[in-house]
Amino acid sequence: MMRYTPDRCRLIELYEETKISQRELSLLSGISESQLSDYAHNRKVMGLGVARTIVRCLRLDCIDQLYTWRKLD
Repeated sequence: MMRYTPDRCRLIELYEETKISQRELSLLSGISESQLSDYAHNRKVMGLGVARTIVRCLRLDCIDQLYTWRKLD
């Protein structure tokens, strides 16, 4: 069985790709800018509910797009 762990959050890249700022995402999602900054700078890993909310607000296809992933041994 293959297992994965989130490696690096891609929020900063996704802000550029989607043309949605951190401030706008905060307003759309109800997640504070400081919390979004913690995720974007890899100080915290977002939970599944937060990830789904962000995916919807950024109009992404799936949660996998929020992080680069590392395979565990």
